[in-house]
Amino acid sequence: MNLDRIKVGDKFSTESKLLTTVGFDKPTDGKTKKYQIRELKRYLTYDKTGKMSRGKLTNEIVITEIFDTPKPKIDNRSHNGGNRVNAISDYIEYCIESELYKHGVIYDSKNNLIKQMELIDNRIADVIYGRVKNPDIDNLGKEEKDFITDFYNKIMKSYKQRLSRIINKITAKDGVEYYTNYRLLHDVNNHYTFEDVKDDKPKAKIDKIKADVEFTFGVEEPKDKWKIYNNRSTIQKFNKQFVEGVNNLLHCTDIVNVYQVIYLSVKTVDKPQKHFSETQFCKTQYRFATRTIQTLLNKKVKYFKQDGNYINVYKYNPEHISNDCIRLCRDMLISDEHDYEPLQIKKQIEDWDESKLTKAQMEQVTLGIKTVDDFKPEYDYLDNVL
Repeated sequence: MNLDRIKVGDKFSTESKLLTTVGFDKPTDGKTKKYQIRELKRYLTYDKTGKMSRGKLTNEIVITEIFDTPKPKIDNRSHNGGNRVNAISDYIEYCIESELYKHGVIYDSKNNLIKQMELIDNRIADVIYGRVKNPDIDNLGKEEKDFITDFYNKIMKSYKQRLSRIINKITAKDGVEYYTNYRLLHDVNNHYTFEDVKDDKPKAKIDKIKADVEFTFGVEEPKDKWKIYNNRSTIQKFNKQFVEGVNNLLHCTDIVNVYQVIYLSVKTVDKPQKHFSETQFCKTQYRFATRTIQTLLNKKVKYFKQDGNYINVYKYNPEHISNDCIRLCRDMLISDEHDYEPLQIKKQIEDWDESKLTKAQMEQVTLGIKTVDDFKPEYDYLDNVL
């Protein structure tokens, strides 16, 4: 952040203009902008000027104060009555530091590390990827199987992001060595062996194969990877093509899985300290599962109509997600909690009236240009439009 570019009294037409002036990237979504503004307010204050344009109040702001010393960051995650929502991150950090304290080195995949931490029942992954059978899941319908796959991938994504942040924190210290390799799983007549690809040249070629296969699934940048991990069928197709590409590259036919492993080595590490209680951890896991289930039930996808336009529809209909499916999701997380309270599903499609209109929309209704129903969102369920 470069505060030399601004001074008290400077005016900006929008908050976004101020953010980019001091060095922030142009915000791509509301969440990013909210974080940037919170960070900016550690360094200065500003107010709206009250400027009018064509009879309407503008968003113009003026800088009122620039602090000599930035205000400290506040981690709101640890200020909720003692039930720390970052207890999961604290637990992961404790597990990693304990392993480094004992052995000085970690060499494994992120999936296996999370499995060893007993955060989640990874037997579900074997079912999702078709490696083993599970009657409880096999008896579910396709929509519920996709729901469980979505749940597992969303939970694992969160765990991996937490793990990556902790690893980045550790690698920022002196005396730390860190790199990644590819691990190949060979299957010769049901006899499994591992082989690690350590040389940079073949690793780069495998990287390219992976990127090329991702591109065929519509992935042009990291944020598009949801197109692969959107359902279990697409995941299996991607893995199959990726493994086939690596087999062709290495002139093999027996490679059945390819994944990355991390090497993390430290010279010295302090004895780890617990910053959480078992009760906090279990309660957080329970809330995390419940919140993720609700998030998936609120998940919307684009359905493209024949005229080329699209409507936003809910991917899952709560009436099609059974209590058995919800229980399987909750039981997937290790929380020592199995006597669940019934999940209260929030209403997805709300009643529509003029109170939901924006000011601009209300003006069009008042002028008789459009009706209230013209602005009603076209929300529906995916299975109703397919």
